[in-house]
Amino acid sequence: MNTGEIIHMLRKNKGMSQLELAKNITTRRSIGEVEHGYKDLPYTTMIKIIQRLGISLSNFEEYRQGHQFSADQALINEFESISDTSEVKKMKSILKKARQLEEKSTLRYIHYIICVLDALIHVDTYNCDQLTNLVKPVWNELSTVSVWNHTDLFIINNLLYIFDFQTALRIGKKLLLNLTSMEIIMFYYKMLFILI
Repeated sequence: MNTGEIIHMLRKNKGMSQLELAKNITTRRSIGEVEHGYKDLPYTTMIKIIQRLGISLSNFEEYRQGHQFSADQALINEFESISDTSEVKKMKSILKKARQLEEKSTLRYIHYIICVLDALIHVDTYNCDQLTNLVKPVWNELSTVSVWNHTDLFIINNLLYIFDFQTALRIGKKLLLNLTSMEIIMFYYKMLFILI
């Protein structure tokens, strides 16, 4: 992986925006340029960015030298890189990988990813009841989790797109009540507003 890919992956795993990562260190634009491979940052700036990402310099270098993620973590990262439902080919590829990992993995997200991707792929061909039946078990499990992490929030955001309006609204309200960070609340409020 190159430096930009590593920064992008670590930033996404932390649930940080480019602006949050750049704050008081560099500009959001510079972070975007680094992530896309258009620019390198000065060494002292990179050290600050790496520290903000919560990783040691030696671990960062391990990633640059080809450290591999577990198949589970690689799949989650790939799933979280989906930007919209038009990426059907990418979603089908991830779904195939998830199904191959399903029996070997102990990570609950693999099952969630399978259900959500199956629904997203068929969002234009299945009726509302069929879509709901695919993802309702995922929400039933996630709704019992006391503290949601970044991956939980990404999955819930996709559920909002799949469920009918009233269910999505109830989930969105619970989501807003359970989040403590104002920046995260504003982000997901914007996502809910777009949905409505």
